[in-house]
This record gives sequence, C-alpha cells and structure tokens, in this order.
Amino acid sequence: MDAVHLSGAVMTHPRRAELARELIERCRPEELDLVLDPEPDGPPTGLRTAVRAWSSVPAGATHHLVLQDDAVLTPGFFDHVRAAARAVPDAALAFYTHWQSRNAAAVRLAVLSGHRWAPATDEYTPTVVLLLPAPVADGFAEYAGRHGATWADDVVMSRYLRAAGVPVLLAAPNLADHADVPSMHANGGHGPRRAACFAPLPPGTSWELSDGAARLDAVPFFKHGRAQVATRGADGRWTGVEAHRYLRRIGLDPGDALARLDERLDGAGPRTAVLPGAIGRPALEAHWQTALLTGVVTATRARAAAGPDGELAERALGTLGAGGLCTRFGDDALDRLRPGLLELARAGYAEGLAAGARLTPAPGGGGPARPVRARRVVVTGRGGPDATELAGALAGALADADWEVTLWGAPDAHHPGVEAAGPGTAPTGATALVQVLDGDPAAAAEHAEQALRAGRAAAAAGVGRAVLVAGEAHTAALGPDTGAATVLRTGLVYGPGVQNGSVLEQAVRRSLLARPIRVAGHRGRRWRPVFVDDLAEAVDRALRLPPAGRPLDVCGGEALGAVQLAEAASAAVRPVPVEPLDAAEAAEPAPPEDPVRSPEAAATALGWRPRTALADGLRAWSQWLAYEAGPRPGAAESAESAEAAEPAGTAGGAR
Repeated sequence: MDAVHLSGAVMTHPRRAELARELIERCRPEELDLVLDPEPDGPPTGLRTAVRAWSSVPAGATHHLVLQDDAVLTPGFFDHVRAAARAVPDAALAFYTHWQSRNAAAVRLAVLSGHRWAPATDEYTPTVVLLLPAPVADGFAEYAGRHGATWADDVVMSRYLRAAGVPVLLAAPNLADHADVPSMHANGGHGPRRAACFAPLPPGTSWELSDGAARLDAVPFFKHGRAQVATRGADGRWTGVEAHRYLRRIGLDPGDALARLDERLDGAGPRTAVLPGAIGRPALEAHWQTALLTGVVTATRARAAAGPDGELAERALGTLGAGGLCTRFGDDALDRLRPGLLELARAGYAEGLAAGARLTPAPGGGGPARPVRARRVVVTGRGGPDATELAGALAGALADADWEVTLWGAPDAHHPGVEAAGPGTAPTGATALVQVLDGDPAAAAEHAEQALRAGRAAAAAGVGRAVLVAGEAHTAALGPDTGAATVLRTGLVYGPGVQNGSVLEQAVRRSLLARPIRVAGHRGRRWRPVFVDDLAEAVDRALRLPPAGRPLDVCGGEALGAVQLAEAASAAVRPVPVEPLDAAEAAEPAPPEDPVRSPEAAATALGWRPRTALADGLRAWSQWLAYEAGPRPGAAESAESAEAAEPAGTAGGAR
C-alpha cells in the first residue's frame, strides 16, 4: 500500500479530559479526536468509550489509531505508524504490551532474536495504542453491541479480531509506554503498567514483515511471581503450562536448572545477593526459569549464538523480572530490585542459549524435539464430561513428565506426547493405566467395578500399575477390594483443563466478569481444593509404586466453605464483592478436624504434598479460563451459563 491516510482518536473519561487534551497537543500536527465516556457515572468500563472511539473513522481514512489518554509515545511515533501500516496494511498493529503479559514476552523474544514484529499469543489484544485498518475499525461497534456484555474492551477486541480473521502483530520494540496515573477501570491491582521494551527507533526503520516477523511456538513469561510458557500447537491454539513442565517436555531437568541458579547465587554480587531475601525463593526460581527458557527459545527458534548485547536487548531483559513482580511491588521497590533482576536475567538467558544449542531440533523446525519416553500409560475417563476433561488434563501433565500417553476414548488429542485412541481400539505396549471416575452417583458402583476389573486385567496382562482417580461417591462404591490398583480420592479439582461447574469455578468466572459473587445453598459444605498439576504429580508417583492398599486423599490441607472460596477467588483474580445470600453462610464456623480427608496418608505412601498455593492456582486457572477454555460439549445452556462460558480477560487488562 502506497498511500496511508491515518485518522485517530484519544479515548478518555471527563475526569481525565485534561490529560487527553495534553496528549493530543503533544501529537500536533496530527488530527486526533477527543472521545469522552458517554456514561461517565456508569459502571467502570472502557468498552463504552472504545466503541465511540473506533466508530469515529472519517471518510477517506485507510487506518484508524486509538490511544488511551495515559499513553506515552516515542519521538517520531506517527512516522513509524505510517510506515508500519504501509508494510502490513491488513493487520491489527499494537504498539504497547503490558510488561507482565504473554504478549510482552513475545515482544522480548522478537527483540532478542532481531525481529521487528511478534505474533500475538491469543491473550487480550493490547488496546492502549492500537491501529486497525479502517474497515475493521468500522465493524467493532456492531460486534461489541452483540458480544460485549460486561467484558473489557481489550477482551472484546481480541474476540472481534479473531472472529474477523484479522491477524494481530506486536511492535518490537514497543513504541508506546503507559503513564503512571491511577486506573479508571479497577485495574489498580495490576501494579505499575510499563511496556515490555519501550525504545525509540531511528527514522527510516523498516517495518516489512520480510525483515522481521518472529515465528514463535513457545513464549516463556513471568507473571504474578510464577514461571509459565505459552505454547502453540499444530492447530494454532495457544496453551499455557508451568515452566517446570515445559522444561521436562523438551528434555531439560528442572532440578539441574535450579542447581545452576544456586551456583550463580553463590558468586553473586551485591545487587543480585539481595534478591532472595527481597522477593523470596519461589519467585526467584520462577524468574530464573523464565530467563533461562527465554534463552532456550531464542536459541532453538532463531539459532542465535550470541548472548544479549545492545541497548534493546538490555531493555527487554530489564523488564522481565520487574513485570513478573509488578503486582507485589510498587515502582520504588522495583527500581531498587531491577539492577539485580537484570543481572540474573542476563545470566539465566546466557545459560538458556547454551542449553538450547545442545537440544535436538524438531523435524521441520519450530523448536526442540520432544524426547521419546520409555514409559507408556493409558489414560481414560468414565462417567461423563467431567471425567473425560480431567483425564485429558492429567494426560497432558503425564506427557510432560516421563510418559508416552494414550488418551483412550478421546476423538483427538492436542498435547505433545498424547495420542488419542477411539473406544473401539485396544492400546498396546502400555505399562500403566489411569482411569478417572465421575458422573452420576447412581452409576458409581458399576463404573467402579469396571475400573477395578480394568485394574486387575492390567495387572494380569503385565501392564503394571493401575491408578483410579475418584470422587467421594465412587471411592465409597469401590469397596475394600482395591488391591489391584491405587485409589486416589480427590478434593475439589481445579486448574487449567478443568471446567467442572464447581462453586469455585463459578466464583472465579464472576470475578473475571467483575461481578459480585453471590453465595447461596452451601451452608455447612466444605471443600479441600487441589490444583490439577498437583493431582497429576500424585498420579505420577502412584504409577511408580506398588498399590497402596487403601484410598489416599489427594487434596488441599485446609477445608474451606463456599464463602471462603469466593473470597479467595476475589482476592486472587479481581476484587469483587462477596455476597452471602444466607446470613448463616456469612458466619460459617471452622470445620471440625477430619482425619479421613487429609493429605497425610498420601504424604506417607507417595511422598506427596500439595505444593500450589490456592491464590497461585486460581490465577493460573483464571488465565486458562480467560484465554484458552472453549465451551464444554453438552454443557447446560442458560443466559448466565452461556455468558460465563465465553472467554474472559480482565485478568490481564492494562488500564
């Protein structure tokens, strides 16, 4: 495209109109409209104003730029925007990414490997400074009117662009930052909201895709003090996993990675030496793992041999640690910690480059090959969608450990190392069996007996270990004769891959929607939540040991009522009111000690204890529900359930 005719708007609230006018004045001689919230006293949301801003495209414009009033722009910003629009005329172009997001991590990888663009990672679409082709901008209002509900504008934008088939590209480096002003939309809990790599570029910089489109299928990121990796499958879908799982997936030992960290800390200078006491060991390990995996990905995708050098690389690595800790520390504390975090990021990145160079590349490129596993296990679910879904989540976790997995009874499988097998097939060569039991309690005895028969058959056929994962009703139906299998009795299972409609899931979804969590009908009930990855670790351990001889409780250590679960969701995901509709539920007494429902027996028999704090697990779950979960087959339809099944995204918004 030769001619780019740029129009633009700055969206704001009347209380911050002066801030927006100052931004417009700094952008002269560009013509930018001032767009005010049409309902300034309404519920806090940017969507109303965004609809107006994207609807203000004048005749003759080829592209429309919308800025939020707290955007900070690099010198020569508009010249770069026009050059980018000419180079990539049909894409949505984001010039800012929040430093703790998946998209920010993609920008870092692009910068570190010398690329000008990074692909978006199916998060919310960053809308602080966003450019759309004019026809695409024109269509946003109609879509938002049909699908907006109470979602944030960046979530609606993501869904709209995906539905319209418009690719989203992220500028590397970012050409916009976020000013330090209070959020108008209840996003203050996101901490300081800086860019991933904010830097000016010289005039005439090329924005052509041929000069720098990063190809990524793994994006390590550090968020809320946890190390995670967004991975893209062959079907193009992005899925998040914990960093320790991804390390094992590609053949690296998480224990060895942490040993390297300890070696680094033994010889640390004063700036790095303060980190363990300041941020704590878990966050320190997560920061190191993320930096190391950033090096691995850079080496295996770009085949980069050199360590980080140059100002852009320093800026990119310099925000990795601070972004992951921004919800725990303010600007002043982060400024004190950033020199040490940068030193550690440099060291971890260099370790990752070296480790990545030693890995076997996958056929056809795209990253390291997954090592072949010696152990084989069949995983299956009986009793309905909850069992099938949990079986799929466990299959993925086992495949990231030491297992080749057959997911039996599944039409397809999307996880590396998991092979689907239809119900009419007979998987061979397995050394273990995992069966998840759930569904109608009336059918519990039948399902339990079938599972035990499968366990006995597995033992008789030399398959080896059999593990049954069951809820309360199915465990009771199994009876005393479980000698052929280890029975793991679960608490309330939650986490990525799980949509069981539980009271905890409902609380998380309402928190994502910024709605009050109403609690009713659960007086006296108690749950012991267990994170799905922790359950998978218990299954893995049980598969390596002789049958336990009695059911083992795989659950959290603390029993919580519905109000306590709702309060935990509100605190971890997004602060919303918790409204007990029964006064007795508001004052739930502490439950009596329950020696039956306790992880102590599993600790003795398996050496297992839950290791994921509830707040951390809820954040990971909300992230999966926000960006990855699809509608469940056969789920009940109602206005509220259908709305709750939509992907949410307020967990990551930037304003």
